[in-house]
Amino acid sequence: MREFLENVEGKDAGFFFLNLGGSVNRKSPKSTAFFWRKAKFYLEWNSSWIKKLKLAPRWLRIIVFEFESICRELERLD
Repeated sequence: MREFLENVEGKDAGFFFLNLGGSVNRKSPKSTAFFWRKAKFYLEWNSSWIKKLKLAPRWLRIIVFEFESICRELERLD
């Protein structure tokens, strides 16, 4: 996340976090459009780009890789 914010090319970038649990997890994941009912948190990042790229920037590939790793670990723990 630090690398993302330090290397962002656009003028706007940030993160949005929500802790999940409690009443969010009391409903079945199949009963609503919110399939992430068993999630522990929600994370969203945003940015803008100045130039078009054919390949996602290194920092974005790292974030996606780390996020997928965390998700796999959380699934394993459940």
